[in-house]
Amino acid sequence: MPWLALPFGDERKQKLASLFNIEGIPALIIIGENRKVITKEARGVIEKDSEGKDFPWYPKPLNELTNATGSLINEETCLVYLTDGKEKSMRQAQEALHDQAEALFKETDQNLYFFYGGEDDICDSLRDYCKLGTSNTALFIIDANDGKIFVHSATDTDVINKDVVAEFVSSWQQGKVEPRNL
Repeated sequence: MPWLALPFGDERKQKLASLFNIEGIPALIIIGENRKVITKEARGVIEKDSEGKDFPWYPKPLNELTNATGSLINEETCLVYLTDGKEKSMRQAQEALHDQAEALFKETDQNLYFFYGGEDDICDSLRDYCKLGTSNTALFIIDANDGKIFVHSATDTDVINKDVVAEFVSSWQQGKVEPRNL
């Protein structure tokens, strides 16, 4: 490996696991020169970018929800736009989320991460976990740490656009969206 790794049985393992909230192994976390975490998702990202073209895998404002990116949903508050997975719907989701994702990404204390997804195992699991029903389309904010989900009422990709997303985010930030328990 071109990076440092702890030998088996090293006593520092428990300290690092606690520091980075690691519950499973193997885990690969990329840390920058300033000792700030770049990504806790390096293990999954490597599977998608095996040649390391995007190394060191800095976070992006908007991500497709896949097994490689999905664990962030367990750690941070995330806005998710699920679609039927068709190319047109996925493109519409990206366009609807882009501006808000970019704007919040530039904030120093980003508190909302943006994802879009379609027909993927993790998307199906998330639909089930959040009890979203059978609709292919869903727009929601999930805070798994607090066990809350904030669901937008729109269930049609032709209705969910930049303005709908902006209003939903603004209402959520102002505490105007009622949560339900996960």
